[in-house]
This record gives sequence, structure tokens and C-alpha cells, in this order.
Amino acid sequence: QDHCYTQNAIDYYTWQLDQCKHKFDNLDKKDANFKRIIRSDIAGMLRKFHKDYVRAQYKEVDLHHSQDSVYEHVIPIKDLTQLYLLGIITVTEVLNPPVCLISKNTDKKLKDSNVSVNYDIYNFFRRYAHLQTSIEHDKDKTIVDLDKWTLQDHYDMLS
Repeated sequence: QDHCYTQNAIDYYTWQLDQCKHKFDNLDKKDANFKRIIRSDIAGMLRKFHKDYVRAQYKEVDLHHSQDSVYEHVIPIKDLTQLYLLGIITVTEVLNPPVCLISKNTDKKLKDSNVSVNYDIYNFFRRYAHLQTSIEHDKDKTIVDLDKWTLQDHYDMLS
């Protein structure tokens, strides 16, 4: 199996996330504070699952795993959480977001550039275009077209 997590973990987190989403969907507008708690719980579950079980599907070209690097959620967890709660992505998709291994230097450039504030979730790699770096698929080393690679392409690649 290409993924580095177990079926038990997938089943457990799927069940937990589905329970939270069901509760969230059935709350009234007056329960806004409880909705915030559920949203925060889902984000925490995603962070834990991704940290423990998801490897990067992409990496900066010529970056070695031993170098100073970070696993970057190309789509921030708060946005993944919102997409899941709105029913735009499935529980399977929220558990398998695009994650990219990048250098700490590239990570700093991304944070300093303010592109994280205004980015296109569907064409998530466009915010990397100004960095003058190349991103490759970790599995087959194919270079990603940063302007054209979409969220659907990502999920198609995983299936």
C-alpha cells in the first residue's frame, strides 16, 4: 500500500469526523459557540491524523528528506475543515490533502509573501509560482505544473 497509515486509523478518524460533521449539521444558528468548538475539534483531529499518518505527496525538487524541511499543508487546515463542513470535499479527501515537503527557506518565503491570504484553493500550487522553485510528485518525480495542477488532479492521482 502506498499510504503510510493503517486501516484502523482511517476507520477511526473517518468515524470521528463523520460524527462531528453530523452534530455540526444538526445544530441551530443559535449554537454558534458550539459550532466553533466542533470546527476546532475537527481541525485538531486533522492535524493529528496528518502528522501521524500522511506523508508528503509532493516535494521541492532537489530537496532531500534529511535537509531542514517542513511538511506544508498546501491548503491550510482551517480551509480544509471548512470545505469538509460545507460538503465540498469528502471525509476521504479531507484526510488526504495535498502536502508538500519544502525547505524551511521556501516556507519562510511563502509566509513572508502574504500569498497564503489570497490563494485559489482549486489551483492550490499557484501560490508557489513566484518562488522560482519546482515541485515534483514524490512518487514518480514528475514535475508539477504549478499553474495548472488542480485539487481534482490531486485526488485523481491518489485514487
